[in-house]
Amino acid sequence: MPILANATKAVTDRMPKVISPGVHAIIDYATAGTFFAMGALFWSRNKRAAVSSLPGLMQFTDEAEARFFGMQAIAMAGVTGLTDFEGSGRTRQLKRLQNKAA
Repeated sequence: MPILANATKAVTDRMPKVISPGVHAIIDYATAGTFFAMGALFWSRNKRAAVSSLPGLMQFTDEAEARFFGMQAIAMAGVTGLTDFEGSGRTRQLKRLQNKAA
């Protein structure tokens, strides 16, 4: 899944930025809520998945619950890649921001 998340980020970096920082914040809160909700749902089926979002570390990569975390990683990469952090709508914003910070 990390390869797919990186590919998603690379593709969305080349696309126009359509998500505002405010909407990005709302999506972040919704994502956090989803993690808590799925933790509660997984509690009865898989304790390792319920307490951790790192399938490799907690050794449940081959179980069905690990797919949820992989899909969340892809979704987060997509949202990050489509967010207009500069307010310009231009592509490759993350790379420019990282260069400015360095």
